[in-house]
Amino acid sequence: LSLCIVTLYLPICTYSYVEILPRGPHCKTREVIAGLVSGEKICLNSHSGWVKKLARFVVERHHHANCTLPQT
Repeated sequence: LSLCIVTLYLPICTYSYVEILPRGPHCKTREVIAGLVSGEKICLNSHSGWVKKLARFVVERHHHANCTLPQT
């Protein structure tokens, strides 16, 4: 599987999912992978301002979804 690094802004409607992988032995920086509705996977430039905002949104949304209490 080959991924290209995208530095240009892509509209959010083109993503089917966003995956954030922490830095580790496989890569020195955090990886932000986007799955596109076309079926492609791309690696976003994690140093780009819009990617940082996107990653923060994904993390906050994930945190919020996991912290909600079940309705009784």
